[in-house]
Amino acid sequence: MFRGLHPPPMSFRPVLISLLTALAASLCPVPAAVGLRAAEAEYFSRPNGGFVGLFESDSGAQIALNRNQAVGGFAGQYAPGNGPVWKLSAGPGDKPETLKGEIRDGKRGLGFRARWENDVLIGWVDGAERRFYRTVTLLPALAETERSLSTLTLNRRWTIAVYMGADNDLEAEALADLREMRAGLPSENVDVIVLIDRAKGHSDAEGDWTGARLLRLRPDGRPDQVLKELGELDMSDPATLASFVTGAFKAFPAENYATILWDHGGGWGGVVLDEDIPGRPDAKGMLNLLDVRVGLRTAIRKTIRRPIDLIAFDACNMAQLEVALQVCDLGRYMTASEQTVPGEGYPYQRVLPLFGDKKLYPRDIAVRISEEYAANYAEKKEENTTLAALDLSQIPEVAAKLHTFSFLSEVFKESFWPGMKRALYYAESYGARSERLLDKTTPSLDLRDLVDRLTEGMKPIPLDKWAGELRAALDRAVLSSHNGDSRSRSHGLAVFAPRTAAQNAAHYPLLSPLGKNSDWLMLLGSVHAESAKHASDKVTISDLEFVSTVRDGKPVVRPFDGDLLKFKLAGASVIQVNQVDMRREGDLWVVLRRRWVPDPAWMARSKQGATDLADLFMPNFSDKENNLSVELTGQRFLVSNTEVSYNLTLDATNPDHGSPITAMAKVFRKGEARPILVEIGFDPVHWTAAYVLPLSDDPKVASRPIIPGADDTVSFFLETVDDDGKAGLIETEPMAWRRGPLLLFAADDPGKYCTILSAVTMDGRTFDDNAIYEVEENPDLASWIASYAEFDPANLRMDDSWYRNLVGPDGKLIETGAVSTVKELVGGIPGFFKVETALTLDGKAEKMTEYWLFRADPVPTLRIIQPVAGNADLCWYGPVSLGKEKDRRGWIAMKVQQMGGVMWKWQMSILDSLKLEPRKPKKPKVP
Repeated sequence: MFRGLHPPPMSFRPVLISLLTALAASLCPVPAAVGLRAAEAEYFSRPNGGFVGLFESDSGAQIALNRNQAVGGFAGQYAPGNGPVWKLSAGPGDKPETLKGEIRDGKRGLGFRARWENDVLIGWVDGAERRFYRTVTLLPALAETERSLSTLTLNRRWTIAVYMGADNDLEAEALADLREMRAGLPSENVDVIVLIDRAKGHSDAEGDWTGARLLRLRPDGRPDQVLKELGELDMSDPATLASFVTGAFKAFPAENYATILWDHGGGWGGVVLDEDIPGRPDAKGMLNLLDVRVGLRTAIRKTIRRPIDLIAFDACNMAQLEVALQVCDLGRYMTASEQTVPGEGYPYQRVLPLFGDKKLYPRDIAVRISEEYAANYAEKKEENTTLAALDLSQIPEVAAKLHTFSFLSEVFKESFWPGMKRALYYAESYGARSERLLDKTTPSLDLRDLVDRLTEGMKPIPLDKWAGELRAALDRAVLSSHNGDSRSRSHGLAVFAPRTAAQNAAHYPLLSPLGKNSDWLMLLGSVHAESAKHASDKVTISDLEFVSTVRDGKPVVRPFDGDLLKFKLAGASVIQVNQVDMRREGDLWVVLRRRWVPDPAWMARSKQGATDLADLFMPNFSDKENNLSVELTGQRFLVSNTEVSYNLTLDATNPDHGSPITAMAKVFRKGEARPILVEIGFDPVHWTAAYVLPLSDDPKVASRPIIPGADDTVSFFLETVDDDGKAGLIETEPMAWRRGPLLLFAADDPGKYCTILSAVTMDGRTFDDNAIYEVEENPDLASWIASYAEFDPANLRMDDSWYRNLVGPDGKLIETGAVSTVKELVGGIPGFFKVETALTLDGKAEKMTEYWLFRADPVPTLRIIQPVAGNADLCWYGPVSLGKEKDRRGWIAMKVQQMGGVMWKWQMSILDSLKLEPRKPKKPKVP
């Protein structure tokens, strides 16, 4: 042990709540007879944005208000729609969010009152009531797009207005999507109108013009029709959005209408980032949800006066309940992604032809967009993607059921808060996986997965009935949900769910429909408050003990020998324990890997196989004392492009089953001067790069994943720590991207090592201890490598059966009764086999499908991939050795890395060995 070394770095309806709490003491689950419909009366409230602004009634009357600091109220104008304009002055009324004042025309004055009803301003002028809606003043250059003979048609089925904010680092991707749109545009009856604002300095393609253009795309390879050159625009201004959609829908009337908002996105935080705003040097702007609502509602009121048939967000993290609630009365269907969207976005060459199919209705098209998106990224091996099609008419019911579920969950907050915190921590999350407890994180969690964990976890909340109603509402709202393999627990709709009090966003109630009237935030606040009560609970890691060779009084570890480090963990509220392995180099410790420590019951739960229990693979530590151990595997991964390979720091501390192994890197894109700092996620089964996610300093903006080109280069980072605990970084030499980097299985180099054990509590505190040891070469490794050099994967014959045994500590075989039969070569890939394994589980004969993958890395490996529920896979791996018994039967031995040095040994069946080609007789020696 040594100094300085640590891992780098409302009160609401109290009477009813009391009543429910008393009932819960004797009845569980909560009975339904406590007036619950009253709790659902107000389940969301759209932010109104205050009294400053422009408001318009159905009859065309307008109110314009500004703050009047002199009188502490508001001053402005009232225009009845005809006749003179009246002056208006008002101050706060006698109730919250009300106004009281008068309007005057010369000497005559009339009484004026106003109050908010959701986001509708109810105004009384001289006792006459009118409903006013927040609006914006339209920009004539956009809103008054002239029709021409070339735009007139009597049978236009769709007009699609694409609001493309490319005044940022997505300019090149926007131009690529324009090319896709042109290629996919149907030859007739569909018009795509695009407002694109380009950036300066990101891409010089297509003439390198900057500023904004209004385009009408043309099919069949014809050039775009440039409707207007608009100069620099502020795409973060709701007036720009309202004016564009108004002009497009007026000039190109159709049977159906769609609006696509294209750019960066940040869920409830907003969408469309503009980095070059006219008249505001160095300023950046973004449409918030209120802006989106005002812009689209203004356009609808000025044009079609009915909901838009499809609202699509080609931007990151927009499939949130908060977003859907803001537009649920403005559109019929919505498509969006819970997760970040790859840089190339929607596959428009596949999507736009759907709009030309006369057999497809708007609902069908929304669903098919999700399906085409799924097919496109499956072909590209992009596993970190999601896209959902939503029925917006069903979204308010989802909010109502979430409200009720949250309200009732309050009853159990005192005794069930640890389970609630676990659910928040482990639920499917969108954003950088390593930032779950950081204050700057704005968590977005899959709503269905979160509810499953709350009601099916280690200590479930007994609210099955209401959880079932919420799931049913979600099933009706989510028409289609695509998720890639690494997002197997995504179900189509996310929600803002801060895991800690520090992650609450002060501006959330100002922008989100769930921020004011819903009980959702009240429940989260209660959970955080209960957690805070335990903030002083002590956690200890003690009694560290090596189970390994001791030489000269010092512990010695050999790679793959199954050496262990035992320890005790004591204390409440521990949510995760991490293991950090470091090697000494000069005066620094170099971090090689981070991974999570399982609790003792993890392996037993994993043997259950496919299950619906959400917490199957998650740690669940006792609040008293835990006897734990970690394997000192002596195994590392190298990163390689098949030409060169380097050490790097890898993070596998996310215990979500199937989560990528992540690394921090720099991508140098050909033709661009500045590198991009990224997180690269490696598939935990196939060890190939699954995604490349740029890291942003702005937590409101989710970065779109990028796809580096073959000629781009990438460098990785090794984290370092000095003896005083100061962290640093070492950057590797750049390597060509080629087909993407992959991980290679290797043994740790001999030398001095340190393992840090770090416990993380539910409120974000960490407690750690460390142990130092030596790693020396494993003398068996050379023979293992030599045995693999003689192995030809093609010699593993189809239909041969192999009996699996355990190798005991004394080297003797322990029969397991499992028999694996090789069925086929997968995809023609040498060493990749489909295998059927027969075994007995709990007294029942079972069969399971496995995939065996042999690979000659620096250390030869066997990976056994076992498909489980959903799109997930289990993967057992370790160094492999091969040989033949004296009776010529082949054998395969593997040390399983995740099982403390357990060795499996497969022996070919005797019958199959008889099918082997007979040995050639030796030629007699000639005397």
